[in-house]
Amino acid sequence: MNNILTVNAGSSSLKCTLFRTECVSLQPLYHFQFSNILQRPRLKISATIEQLDERTTPELAEVPLAERHQACLEWLLEW
Repeated sequence: MNNILTVNAGSSSLKCTLFRTECVSLQPLYHFQFSNILQRPRLKISATIEQLDERTTPELAEVPLAERHQACLEWLLEW
């Protein structure tokens, strides 16, 4: 299965959407939003029509600020 992951990194957030490419048009499967990355990172995961999970990610708060966006993206890719 081939999918497309879009990534939009802001100063204190990271927003991503995973799209399915098997259909005639792209269909969003999941939306991921890391907010408050510079303080206490919070993650929201939602499917196209429902919110699946929302939680703080204290393990990411321990990552040095300069590496935090990268750590959030790595967390997402492992998920």
